[in-house]
Amino acid sequence: MNCNISNGGLVLKLNNQIIWTDIAGYTGTYLVESDLGPTKLTDSLFWFMNTDGKYIYYSDQRNRHGLYRLNLLSKREELLLDRPCYGLVLKDDWLFFIDEMDQKLYRCTKDGLNLSKIIDEKIIAFTAMNNSMWYTTAGGNLKRCNLSNMKSNSVLSTTAVGLIVVNQWVIFADKHQNYSLNIYNTLTQTTSTFDEIQASGINTDGRFIYCSNGKDDRSIYRIGIEDNSVIRICGEKTDFLHVIEDQLYFCNLGHEKAWYKMSLHGGQATIVSR
Repeated sequence: MNCNISNGGLVLKLNNQIIWTDIAGYTGTYLVESDLGPTKLTDSLFWFMNTDGKYIYYSDQRNRHGLYRLNLLSKREELLLDRPCYGLVLKDDWLFFIDEMDQKLYRCTKDGLNLSKIIDEKIIAFTAMNNSMWYTTAGGNLKRCNLSNMKSNSVLSTTAVGLIVVNQWVIFADKHQNYSLNIYNTLTQTTSTFDEIQASGINTDGRFIYCSNGKDDRSIYRIGIEDNSVIRICGEKTDFLHVIEDQLYFCNLGHEKAWYKMSLHGGQATIVSR
């Protein structure tokens, strides 16, 4: 489960290292090892970072959002596909992405070969879970595609953004309901709607949902998936929430635009970058 991708995939943990993309000054992508300060890894701007332990796969904003990979040993960057990719997801030996030119869903192997279109309709968000691909069409339908037989079926008539899936729950912000947070239970086929939360930066650790609440100056809220409990855990103005183990990484959108981290339980946030 890599729900960080729906938040841009801008922070990635590798062993005892954290890799993050500077989206405040757009100066490049950086590496932080233990308590040492950040060092620049590259001038490239990594979005939707995935790794298989040997490479980092990403969309490079500085190079027309093309599909690239970085060799972790040699630090060599390699262009895989010269087409703008969005929402890149590594699943098994395949890379899935939305082509920003036609908004269709494609996949290719990890070397950029065997490119094929797998969903031939315009989509705005997708996520993979087990053998299913969940996606939202531009026409306003939430669908599920079986990756074994590539058959799709409609689940809800809604424009679901910030889409993530954990176990039997599909979590999203409903564009047609002022981006209110929604939790859809696939077993009971019922939806819980949180009108008090205008959600962005939606993420989860499997037990709780974390998101920025636009109705409370983008403070961070934590929502229990099973009991629907709601609590504010951080009053900072935030976006791009990433869950890394027991830490929540986010971009502070206030006067000092930088990456911060804090415990998933709340408390004082500490700066990761300046």
